[in-house]
Amino acid sequence: MSIPVLNLAARPLTILFATETGHAADLAEAAATLALSMGAAVRLRDLATYNTAKLAGERDILAITSTHGEGDPPESAIDFFDFLDESELDLHEVRFAVMALGDSGYDEFCGAGKRLDRRLAAMGAARLAPRRDVDVGEMKPAREWLATIVRRFVEDQGSPRGLAAGIEAGGLAHAAGEP
Repeated sequence: MSIPVLNLAARPLTILFATETGHAADLAEAAATLALSMGAAVRLRDLATYNTAKLAGERDILAITSTHGEGDPPESAIDFFDFLDESELDLHEVRFAVMALGDSGYDEFCGAGKRLDRRLAAMGAARLAPRRDVDVGEMKPAREWLATIVRRFVEDQGSPRGLAAGIEAGGLAHAAGEP
């Protein structure tokens, strides 16, 4: 799905997601929809196709990632995670929040989200809120946390309700059963 951007807000919220079977994508879409309803500028990106050359130019990032197996990122996002591990980008101008999805039955519960959170902070990005680890079946609390975080990002954007708002989406996967 691709909808052109039309927005006057100065600080767009970039929502990045990495998904194995669809839950992270669903949560990312819900967060984007909420931000748009509040008049925010939103960019929705799947980490499977995200252009890493744009990372240093982002200002506000909400990242939602599932964990695959024993703490690994989703297969489709491995290149992005490897890029982060090897990168020396300066992200001091970036604010971020991370939601990590996982299954507490595994030793490396939410390992991919923890890795992403640590790496963004190590690159100088400022944490807007502590990482939120979400266990299988905790979708209601996850959505509540996302609503709180989206409001925090949007309130700081300075874009009042009623400004022209738009969303740009790419590479959304929709399947069932992701933790």
